[in-house]
Amino acid sequence: MRRLLCIGLLIIGVFLVIAPYDALQPSGSAQALSAGREAAIESLQDSLRGRGHTKRNRATKLVDFVRLDRATPGTLASASVGATLRERSLAFLTERRQSFGLINPVDELKLITEQRDRQNGTHLTFNQIYN
Repeated sequence: MRRLLCIGLLIIGVFLVIAPYDALQPSGSAQALSAGREAAIESLQDSLRGRGHTKRNRATKLVDFVRLDRATPGTLASASVGATLRERSLAFLTERRQSFGLINPVDELKLITEQRDRQNGTHLTFNQIYN
């Protein structure tokens, strides 16, 4: 019994040593998804250059916060996309969904707070719903 255990461990050890490094890398589709998300994040950051900032989650590396500078006029969303702040926010999140790791923000996000600050700016906070 002890001999079989040693042989089993030896086989596992040999497999780990000779296993091709490529087998441990993400598949082609995972690499493409990762590259696509990184490109989307760079595009978002480029569009905010001199206008605002993003914050990325340390664990997922996805964007989890976007802020326009106080002196920047306008909004993050494209013009004429919605009447309410919630609609404009969801339009922006839908347009930039890959940066946030979202598929369908309208279905995945629920508005939980809408607050005004001292400078009369409005802050919307969404919770992500997982099915």
